Amino acid sequence: MNFKDADETKFILNAKKLNKLLKDVSDKYDILEIGNKRVLNFSNEYFDTEDYKLYMAYHNGKGNRYLIKNSKSESDKKKYLEIKFHSNKGAVSKKKKKAKAGNISNQKSKVFITENTPYKPEALKISLKNQYSRIVLIHKQNKEKVTIDLDLTCSNEKHL
Repeated sequence: MNFKDADETKFILNAKKLNKLLKDVSDKYDILEIGNKRVLNFSNEYFDTEDYKLYMAYHNGKGNRYLIKNSKSESDKKKYLEIKFHSNKGAVSKKKKKAKAGNISNQKSKVFITENTPYKPEALKISLKNQYSRIVLIHKQNKEKVTIDLDLTCSNEKHL
């Protein structure tokens, strides 16, 4: 299933209720399993301008905003440069390409960023890193995916 253009809704759940939730939805959802693992580990590096234009657009609830990040999945060791666009109509579209973590200075990454955002790659720097574990639920009948993120840790540019 392709979930690149999807609606996103976020909720916060008390971790103590997770096992009950998983049991309650087991008749409607399967848990994604990769390499016999149901809890998958991820890490991200987020890019922003010196004056945090991307973050401030998010913080201020602006539509037509971008998120640029390197993402790495520990389950398959693949690294991607990813661009998310949040439209002012609430839709989210995602584009990604294979990449080297921390490196947006190579020509292919520069072209990818230039063609898909209004930002110049030279003006971007790593501003935030995070790591988390994820459980992915796939609806058995509908085109629906639920992601549950656990053990989130973050570090900013001053504490990378």
